[in-house]
Amino acid sequence: MKNKLGAALLAIALIAPGTPQAGPDDTRSEARPSDQQVRDDITKQARTWLLSGDFEAFDAAADRFRETQERTPAGYWKLAWLYHAANAMDAGDGDSPTWARLDLSCQQWLQRHPQSAAAVIVRAKLLLARAWAYRGTGFAGSVGDRQLKAFRTLTVVAGQVLDSHAELANRDPEWSALRITVAMAQGESSRQIFERASAALAREPLYYGIHFAAEKALEPSWGGSEEWIKRYVAMALDRSRALEGTQAYMRIYFNVAKNARDVVDALNQTGAKQPAMIESYTEVLGAYPDEHNRQIAKALMCFGGDAAHFKALGRPTGDAVPAIAWWDTAEWRRGCDQWAYEGKLAPRSVSAETFTVVSFLRGMGRDFWAPLGWAALALWLTLEGLLRLGWKKPSTDNRSAATDPYDPARYPRTYFVRWRQVALSDRAAIRLAVFGAASAWALTTVPWPDRAFGTAAFSACALAALLAVLTICRRLSTRVLLTADAVELQVLWRRQRIGREAIRGRSAFNWQGAAVALYTERSTDSPILIPEVENADAEFWQWFAPLRLLAPDASGQMR
Repeated sequence: MKNKLGAALLAIALIAPGTPQAGPDDTRSEARPSDQQVRDDITKQARTWLLSGDFEAFDAAADRFRETQERTPAGYWKLAWLYHAANAMDAGDGDSPTWARLDLSCQQWLQRHPQSAAAVIVRAKLLLARAWAYRGTGFAGSVGDRQLKAFRTLTVVAGQVLDSHAELANRDPEWSALRITVAMAQGESSRQIFERASAALAREPLYYGIHFAAEKALEPSWGGSEEWIKRYVAMALDRSRALEGTQAYMRIYFNVAKNARDVVDALNQTGAKQPAMIESYTEVLGAYPDEHNRQIAKALMCFGGDAAHFKALGRPTGDAVPAIAWWDTAEWRRGCDQWAYEGKLAPRSVSAETFTVVSFLRGMGRDFWAPLGWAALALWLTLEGLLRLGWKKPSTDNRSAATDPYDPARYPRTYFVRWRQVALSDRAAIRLAVFGAASAWALTTVPWPDRAFGTAAFSACALAALLAVLTICRRLSTRVLLTADAVELQVLWRRQRIGREAIRGRSAFNWQGAAVALYTERSTDSPILIPEVENADAEFWQWFAPLRLLAPDASGQMR
């Protein structure tokens, strides 16, 4: 993870204003068990009950945790960690007889206690755990046919066990969370998963197990997308805001970070925003001032590249604090501390830095980019419409009956660049100008530990936007002015005037996308290109027709 630390500089889209507030002093208190210890103790005791067949004790604990909604010091539901014992059986591979023995025990449990929600949920959890023991964690293509068939069969059975006791959805929130996990294993669509999650939150909006199961099931690796995760975050906040403010925001995005291979990119693409993250972790620490939550907040600030809020959360507590994720190693923590307190950054390649910039800009999301796309299209249509209306045939003094194309009475005549020739390039230029400027602005809203690269990224986007604007201005300012004895090409501030007597010859009309190429004695190799014009008339072509027509020889020179 050392090399990933530099990627933290653009993890989250917008930096929050204001002065960071330090976390509560009691977050580092050693007077009470750590959150990890509390969770481990609950799971260990529940596992003992299951293995010994003490189902009455398990039911009693489940009933109490369900009714009181007791939390661990960090705010996790104790009920979830009680059920987690079913995932910590260490029963070996799928063929181990331990699985069949455990399943039989659960069936007997349910026979003796038909109203036990715990018996149903634990049995379904054990069936799903056995399914994964068969399948393993590799890609589906690496799983044998027998193992894959067993996996599918067991997930179906687990779903049937839960669905045959669907009334438990209103009694125990773990039923809803587990049903989402089973649906994920069965390959349900993201829309179906989202609908299940919506119904689950309607019943219990504060159960974090629903958040964690839904977020994982909606990840791209399971057929979902970042957009589905964004939708779920918005729904979860809407359902829980009245009771817990924005605490769900940090909880869900930490789950994103735990599951991600590239944490920074995952946070970017799923729409994590720095101001919302700071608000959320402040509320979480206010309600549950535990060291575990402080470490989560520090990790998210490190990935977010926010040194000020990282330092405000307190000095390092050492390697004794339990790791909070697979990437949370002693080396990674030292890297974050060195970056925040000493300004030291691990060296990163230009390609890695560039990927981070692209990831950040993509992470701004459709809500940011889609309106800009429509604005660019509207601007292009408006501009082209106005130009089309403004193009008129050049005025001719009809009082002159002369047929001489060089009659001064017929000049000057002004022509504009042909619309069909540049319409698409104009649209591309407008889009580049809009998106380049927006990208440059967006890059100024995040901290850059490596200021040199940050400045370079901003400069590249700003330069692209500027060049696009100049391209548009070049098109708008391009004019071909004909007089009786000269042609003038006007492009931006440049004026290129060639007298008729200085022209050695011309190319054929419509030469390589231009109306005509003019050659002088000094422009044998670099002709003066007269663009195709929108309002060309007979007088336009008559002006060039008498000029000597040149053709390329064997060497390519015009003779």
